Amino acid sequence: MDRPFPWLSASFRTTLACFVALDICFILIHAGGWTTFRLGLTGEIPHLFRISEDRSIPESFNYVKWSILVVSLTWLGIRSRWNVPLAWALVFLLMLLDDSLQVHESVGVLFAQSFHFAEGALLEPGDLGELLYAVLMGGLVAGLAGWAVLRADGPARQLSMTYLLVIIAFGFFSVVMDAAHRAAINSYPHIAFLQDFFALIEEGGEMFVASTAAALTLAPPTWRLALSARPAPTTS
Repeated sequence: MDRPFPWLSASFRTTLACFVALDICFILIHAGGWTTFRLGLTGEIPHLFRISEDRSIPESFNYVKWSILVVSLTWLGIRSRWNVPLAWALVFLLMLLDDSLQVHESVGVLFAQSFHFAEGALLEPGDLGELLYAVLMGGLVAGLAGWAVLRADGPARQLSMTYLLVIIAFGFFSVVMDAAHRAAINSYPHIAFLQDFFALIEEGGEMFVASTAAALTLAPPTWRLALSARPAPTTS
């Protein structure tokens, strides 16, 4: 009952290593391509292999990870008649849709136009709108986690705290580091290396967080006893 799919018997470390190994390959391809391009040895790296490009192979791999969370948590909730995994599946479904459809960019522009954000020294109005969108989404997730922690049982608290940490870590790279990346672009547009560095930190961090979340879901290392302790559902 601790794994959504018991037939996947690999350990957490093995599962995480498989995800991270692919992440590192994509990062090295991206970093190597940009290094040779900056040195004038090759042309730009194809969009298909850029970790910072929407719908590239590395980005699509991240979509697969979020999809794994959605499917696994949905199945766990249905199988165990447990609402908490279903709620978190909805959260990660929203993240998947946001990441793949770039909802945050569209909503950020809408917020910037609606609230007439002024252009700052470091961030453009659209960037400020994206930050506002991130704060609102973070509030919804915090509310869900608070409900699980305060009102739910021990296993639900443990599961929710785990995924809350995933959200916080992902938010650091996708929001904080993204803002730093955009600030670097606006402040030092002539320093290409600085922009490449922030892009690697931001996108690479997102990839590692998503890999950790997928591995935690498929092969949880610490939930076994907690989930096994849940009483079996009763029928009347």
